[in-house]
Amino acid sequence: MPRGYITYCFSDWTKDVFSNGVMRIQNGVRTDRPVRHEIPTHWKLGVDYYVKVDPNFTDWTYSRCHKRLRRRMEPGDILFLRTLWREKQYFIGYFVIVRKSGDPNDPVLIADPSRSLFVQEFTDPISTQIVLKLNPGATRKHAAMYHPNIFAQFLGRESLGLDERRTAFLVYHLKHIAREQSGNATSAA
Repeated sequence: MPRGYITYCFSDWTKDVFSNGVMRIQNGVRTDRPVRHEIPTHWKLGVDYYVKVDPNFTDWTYSRCHKRLRRRMEPGDILFLRTLWREKQYFIGYFVIVRKSGDPNDPVLIADPSRSLFVQEFTDPISTQIVLKLNPGATRKHAAMYHPNIFAQFLGRESLGLDERRTAFLVYHLKHIAREQSGNATSAA
């Protein structure tokens, strides 16, 4: 069974479905400060702000963020992606890694789109119960004490490694969310 890792990525709060995060450029330097509002018309892309490239659900690559995690991952591993959107945490999908390319010290992870999943809609926030299932160090006492920081505390600021059982659980959970979303889209049509 593959190893699973949960990592964090930024999202654009102005969109109703997942879109990569818009970040500030300050004094010519890219920051990890997200822009949580509409871009002012006088701002220029590449001067005042930039858009995160990861995750790339068009090319199914993960190429820039969390370099140590990208070096650690191997083909067959699963990269689970979570994000903060309008004050709630969501899983937005996972990449099943099929190969690494480029510089071994700064690799590009390439996923198999047929085995990976993109949960584009923000319909099912991550619950405390999910956190408790994914991290054996989290307890109900911790969940009550640290919420809303429980996600960074127990799902990792950069990443959290999962064992086989937790990896399988999270794949199942996200497939269930995707099925619910596709069922809702079909019934709405």
